[in-house]
Amino acid sequence: MISGLVRYRPQDTSPERGCRADRVHLQAFQKRLFARTREANEDHRDVHRWLAVQCGEQRWLIDPHKAVELLTSPVLTPIPHTHRWCLGVFSRRGRVISAIDLDAFLGHRPLRWQAEDRLLLLSPLLPVSCALRVSRDARLVDVASWTPLEVVSPERPWMRRGYQDSQQQRWHLLELSLLMTDPTFRQVGIC
Repeated sequence: MISGLVRYRPQDTSPERGCRADRVHLQAFQKRLFARTREANEDHRDVHRWLAVQCGEQRWLIDPHKAVELLTSPVLTPIPHTHRWCLGVFSRRGRVISAIDLDAFLGHRPLRWQAEDRLLLLSPLLPVSCALRVSRDARLVDVASWTPLEVVSPERPWMRRGYQDSQQQRWHLLELSLLMTDPTFRQVGIC
């Protein structure tokens, strides 16, 4: 038996107790199991490993648990009356997903699609179903030896922290959950 596993053992299996008592014990078991699974996942998460991507000239670090897949140029359907940073939508496994140019969202001039550009599909558990345009292939990096930077940007709370690597390049930590609650990001359409 693997240590740390919890087994379900009802206290009393007599028929007088009925189904309700067994259901209560099962629910308590499920809650304990869920809590232990969550703790185990949090204990093993490496806080120094991030997915490094480049969007235009900006370098970003993304939680690798929030990225699903790196896609090569899917067919995008443009959406009329949207901001220039919304590249369009595409379908992936029955989901309609928005393609976002993060560099253009930050106010930089949109660049033409290049052969090495990809779309980083984000987790469906995030508030907005979208993929980010990335200029270079994503890779996992360990930032344990990098210099932490405090990025003060009140208008962009989703980029509070950053790092400087050994080549003196600045990397911003992209807080996807905060980005997706930004009113500007959520307002794709032009009124």
